[in-house]
Amino acid sequence: MEYLSGHRNVIQINEAYFLRASKERSDHEIWISMEYCSSGSLGDLFFTETEQEPLPESWIAYMCREILLVRLI
Repeated sequence: MEYLSGHRNVIQINEAYFLRASKERSDHEIWISMEYCSSGSLGDLFFTETEQEPLPESWIAYMCREILLVRLI
């Protein structure tokens, strides 16, 4: 994942923490501190828009292109 660091389409992870189960928590927990995305996630955009009407093909093409470009770096 380090090779994706600094890419404009990849969220920066600041820190990650592992919390062991305790008397207060019955399960282990992983906490991840990440860069804030003021516009929300791609999932937020997709699910909000699709409840009203389908996303335009040009939006889908753009998103697919950007995802593939991240992978090709």
